[in-house]
Amino acid sequence: MHPSKHSVTVVIILTVIVKVLHMMVGRNISDEQLGGIADRAINDADMDRDGVISFDELKRVSVC
Repeated sequence: MHPSKHSVTVVIILTVIVKVLHMMVGRNISDEQLGGIADRAINDADMDRDGVISFDELKRVSVC
């Protein structure tokens, strides 16, 4: 069985967020903690609650 496009997108986004967090904080916290932070970030960015972050949602949370 092949993963759906939706699940692949979420995994890629989660992986990227975890990598960025590792760059920001180093190895001071566990992968599990970073995964939890990444999950919350995705949940916060997903304004329409469809389980994925659209480009517009990503732009909204990326603007400082």
